[in-house]
Order: sequence, then C-alpha cells, then structure tokens
Amino acid sequence: MSNFGTLFRYELKKIVSRKLFIIIAILLALITCLAPFSGVIGSRYENGTAVESYFSYYMKEQSGKRALSGRTIDRELIEETLAAYSKVPNVLRYSETPEYREYALAYNEVYTFIRQSLSISNEEMKTRVLGEEELYRRKAEKLEEYLNESFTTDSEKEFWKNQYEKIEKPFKYYYHDAYERLIDGFMTVSVLTMAFLATVLSGIFPGEKATKTEELILSSARGRKPVYAAKMLAGITISLGTVLAVGILSFAVCLGFYGTEGFNLPLNFDVNFVMYPLSVGQGSLMLYGMLLISAALWAVFIMFVSEFIKNGMATLSASMLLLIVTNMVSFPVSARVLGQIWGWLPLNYPSVWNMFDERTLPIFGKCFTSWQVLPIIYLCLVIMLFFFGKRKYERLSRE
Repeated sequence: MSNFGTLFRYELKKIVSRKLFIIIAILLALITCLAPFSGVIGSRYENGTAVESYFSYYMKEQSGKRALSGRTIDRELIEETLAAYSKVPNVLRYSETPEYREYALAYNEVYTFIRQSLSISNEEMKTRVLGEEELYRRKAEKLEEYLNESFTTDSEKEFWKNQYEKIEKPFKYYYHDAYERLIDGFMTVSVLTMAFLATVLSGIFPGEKATKTEELILSSARGRKPVYAAKMLAGITISLGTVLAVGILSFAVCLGFYGTEGFNLPLNFDVNFVMYPLSVGQGSLMLYGMLLISAALWAVFIMFVSEFIKNGMATLSASMLLLIVTNMVSFPVSARVLGQIWGWLPLNYPSVWNMFDERTLPIFGKCFTSWQVLPIIYLCLVIMLFFFGKRKYERLSRE
C-alpha cells in the first residue's frame, strides 16, 4: 500500500508541476473570479454619451431589489409592479430611459416573472388587470402546455404536476443576485473546466511513450497494475479537485460580493421550466455537485482514449472537437430517446436545461430525475472504462 501511495503522489506531482497546468489553472481561476462581474464593468451609454458606470447603475438596482426582498408576490405587489412600469415610455429601449431607472428598475425581476408566467408581451402587460389567483393559475396552465409540447408521457406529466404543487404559492420574492450569477454563469464555468481537464490529462499515458520509459515501467516488479491505477486515480483526483476549487471560488466570489440573501427563493422564479420544489440556493449547489460527477467520468474517458491511441495531441484534439460538437448539436424534442441520451452525456449534462430537463427515466412505473439516476450510471461507466483501459495497459508488454 505504501508503494502505491508513493506512485500516486508521484503521478499527481507530474501533472500539477507542469508549466502548462500552472498557466491554464491560473487562467481558469481568473475567468472564474471575473465572470460574475461582467454586468458591473464599464459604462452605460445613451445617444453615444456615457451617462453612468454599470456599477453605479447596479447598486441602484440592488438597493431597490433589497427593499422588495421578503414580500409576497400577491395582488398588492403585482399592482405595484404594473403601476411602476406604466410610467415607462413605450419605446424600443425602454430600459435606457430615465423613467425606467427611477420607477421600474427595482421591479424588473418581479415584472419578468409575471410576464413569463403569463407568456404575454410588454404591450399586453400594460393593459392587464391581474390578481394573484389568475397569475398562478395561468402559470400552471403554461407549464402544462410546455409538458405537452415536450413529448412527455402521462406518468411524467402527473409526476411534474405533483412536484409543482409542492412549491409554496404565492411565491415570496427575495433579493438573490449571488445565486442568479452562479446559475447564469454555470455553463461557462463547466465548459472551461472540461476544456482544462482535457488539456492537462490528455498526455498522462502518452507521456511514457514519448519519453520511452513505457517498457521499463511495465517490466518492473510493480510496473503494471499499480502504475495504471495510480495514473487513473491521479487523473480523477485532479478532476474532482478542479471542480471543487472552481466551485468554492465561484461561491466565495458571488456570495462575498452580492451577499448570501435569497437562498430559499423557488428556482422556478428564475428558471420557469423547473417544476421540482427546489430553491435557487439548492439548485446552485446541485449544478456544481453534478459537475463534480460529470468531470470524473470525463477525466476517465480522456485517459482511456489517450491510453488507446498513445498520442497526447491527438487525444486533446479529439476531446476539444467533442466538446465543441456536443455544445453545437442538439436534437428536436420529438426525438425523445436520442435527445435524452445526448443531453445526459457528461459534456452536455452540466447545464441548467439538461440537468432540470422534464424528461425522466421510468423504472418500475416510477419517474426518476436525471440527478437521481446519472450518478449511478456514471459510476458504472467509470468502472467499465477503468477495467477496459487496464486490460489494454497490461497487454502492452506482450505486443
């Protein structure tokens, strides 16, 4: 066991001590830290003239939203919101008008929630007389229409209807900018993390071939099983460590700057197709938790491919191509099975729309969500790839 520990630490050190690893790790950390501030950098322009900084504009918005935090989205707040927007001029870029900044800025999230729930235009909103009963009834109807258009089964419709009923209504609005930034920026973080892992792990096995130490390692007394397992474990450790570091950094930056308020706001408020009774805080944690599992499978896949083709550059090129293709290609909702499998691939899955997809996996008449079944599926795939790669690695000395 001590020999294996020494091998593991050696393989880990080989990865993290490379200049390439250090450089792109720094870049990944910088992007992770800066991404949540993209909306508060620079200046706002009106008619070609800078009128104020985005930071100053945001601080006004934040102050207004915090003043509304904790209020129930009932008839009183709905009427108050619509009254505020009625003072805004009917122009194309109404959000750039002084009236919008003075009267409506604080209500923008509540207004967006109402409009999306009703699925109507801004023009219709201005003439609408609305109560909370109609709002939540119409919202439930729109979600039912969405399920019908998504080719869900009757059992899935019943499942999601029951889940949606568990969400407490009427909603309470909370200032929640930290969790909104975490959710909005998650796709960028996940793609960069997967690209980082492809870069640092694609040469973990081909490196031996390049330095012509492959046969020497395999001919030693402990050169087969322990070395292979140590390399695989080192790669998995790097993947888990990277996601944990990125996740901790993202949460620290967002919560540190935007505040911790709003954890309990229903996720359905921000992501209107999510019918599971989750809060924005729980949703943020789940996204990074599932990224952790997806990254582990992606890391094993990269090392498995690199062991087969024995070329680090080819592995990296293939991995990057796969990363691009999976983010560009999609299937229509009518192709239920293909679309679901495609969306559940480890490169596609770390996204809000795939993780909280309305398509479930029916088992013995019960509907299971993706986050309930994919950890088991991914673990089975990791074990399978590990042992297939192990057989290939051990056969090398006899080829």
